[in-house]
Amino acid sequence: MAVAGFKTLHLLIPYIMDNKNFEDNLFFYWTKNLVGTNSRFILNLAIAILFGTLYSFKIAQTNVILLIFGVVSPVIFTLCLYNLILLVSGDKQEVLNFPSVFLVKKSNRLLSIFDSSLVVLLGWLIYRGTLNYFFFRFLLTFFIPVVLIIFLRGLYFFITG
Repeated sequence: MAVAGFKTLHLLIPYIMDNKNFEDNLFFYWTKNLVGTNSRFILNLAIAILFGTLYSFKIAQTNVILLIFGVVSPVIFTLCLYNLILLVSGDKQEVLNFPSVFLVKKSNRLLSIFDSSLVVLLGWLIYRGTLNYFFFRFLLTFFIPVVLIIFLRGLYFFITG
């Protein structure tokens, strides 16, 4: 079973690399610049961990960190992740094993907007002081960005081999 999956993946890589659609896509370009190499991935992961920790534990309680690392970065990571899933799913849906809701353009866009809206809403509620507790600060400025960066790296590695 694993050998069959590897053979299918092996057949998918040349298709993906030859497809000029990826090179022209803005979100693929952003993803390549965020996690395209090991050094970029580690740098962005370290920055997300550093500023997420600083804000979560109230070491540096500035709204700039909340805005940049808690709202803008997760929204960009979310948009990149959903668009990469949609790009890869073009003809090879059986290789991805994602739920079909992620592979259909309309539902993919709706989920992307929904997730981004939740991030913005959570950031706004933290800013206003309504949910300014450690759990929510940690979730928004540390956990979500770190997980999204790791997912982006995994999907980018899957695409580029």
